[in-house]
Amino acid sequence: MFYRQEQGKSGEDAAADFFVENGFTILERNVRCWKYGELDLVLSQGDTIVFAEVKKRNNNAFGGAVYSISRKKLASLRRNAEWYIANRGLQGKMFRFDLIAIDDGVITWVQDILH
Repeated sequence: MFYRQEQGKSGEDAAADFFVENGFTILERNVRCWKYGELDLVLSQGDTIVFAEVKKRNNNAFGGAVYSISRKKLASLRRNAEWYIANRGLQGKMFRFDLIAIDDGVITWVQDILH
């Protein structure tokens, strides 16, 4: 496995553990969304579906993990979620997008990053 893939997997593992510890249920991980890309984590919190993007950085160069989400990435997340909702028959469900940013092992959770 390549270094970036290992980093990504360890970040996603840490984020999954964080969400489970906070009462979430993991529905799926690393969901390929046809030609659109991938969703890191799909979770449920009560009646809400949560699409979580995970960003891990080993240093705070360029502002750290929280600042690594571009408008293009947000648009991609929305497209991926729309594909997922349509293909899993989840129309009418409430959903939101969260970010788990991991900088030097410290987790920052940003809820509802599209609003």
